[in-house]
Amino acid sequence: MNARKRLTGRVPHEPLIPALHHEIRALVRHCTADSVAPIWRMIDESPALRKYEESMRLRHAETLATAIAGDPELSQTATASRTIARFVIDAYSLAREAADPEAAVDEIFQMIEAAWEATCPSRRA
Repeated sequence: MNARKRLTGRVPHEPLIPALHHEIRALVRHCTADSVAPIWRMIDESPALRKYEESMRLRHAETLATAIAGDPELSQTATASRTIARFVIDAYSLAREAADPEAAVDEIFQMIEAAWEATCPSRRA
């Protein structure tokens, strides 16, 4: 997943959550294309592949959390960074399984945006 790259490659002062929303939306669009359906069917039908896919998501979430926590412009606690990263990575998984994946991404990111705002008292003032 390129969420970490999207975080570290965004222009100065570009808001984080919209950048990640854009990245996850593109990923979901790619992963729900008809051409990749056979691959997902294979993963979904294999307990070992499902477990591996889940472990990869957790690894991506940890990498994203490290990048969020390490960005001085964001100044988030480790807990807030890990939580937001998990939400972002899980948004991909939940949306991929939804009847309308792109609408699901948008709905999920409304909640992620609210969670992000809750971690930043200066933005609420």
